[in-house]
Amino acid sequence: MEHGKSMREPVFIDGKPYVELYSYGLVNPMGHCAANALEHFKGRNDLMILEIGILRGHNAEVLDKAFHPRLMVLVDPWDVKGETNDNNWAETWYRVQGKPNIVVIKATSETAARILNLNFDYVYLDGDHTGGDLSAGSEDGGIRLDIRLWLPKVNKGGIISGHDYNFDNIKSEVHKVFGDRVNTSPYHPHGGMEWWVYV
Repeated sequence: MEHGKSMREPVFIDGKPYVELYSYGLVNPMGHCAANALEHFKGRNDLMILEIGILRGHNAEVLDKAFHPRLMVLVDPWDVKGETNDNNWAETWYRVQGKPNIVVIKATSETAARILNLNFDYVYLDGDHTGGDLSAGSEDGGIRLDIRLWLPKVNKGGIISGHDYNFDNIKSEVHKVFGDRVNTSPYHPHGGMEWWVYV
């Protein structure tokens, strides 16, 4: 197996696909939320999934394998400073190519929200990590904007969720909107924390 390529089989813990291992020895910690969503949507084969912030497509690949969604939309501008954006885009494309149920949109979250006239069952936010009162970024940008843009597009009975709950501004914004309805994963040193809310 080539360095950095994902293994094909998810790892099951207590019968749930919590994590996926990679050949470089890291665990994809973005599985707690997906495992709970998998249980929540058990028996559904018509799911509409949206992921904001794709980077290299690891999480998208896990979601596609676990849910077999009717449609999965992946949104990322691939413009992060300090990242090899062309390589990240290419790696994402490699992971999802040939999958007719996956649409990749190279745009900001705000642009995608303007052009997508769809609702989703499962929304995963891992895009712009700025925003909110505790952030160095624009107060109304980042996670605050993503929640405002995408929450109205979550179907009743669906899930809105995200990554990096261990960031103070993300935790603050998520709690401002959802209060004690927020569920969280344990902290993982190689990947932070996830959050999710049943809508």
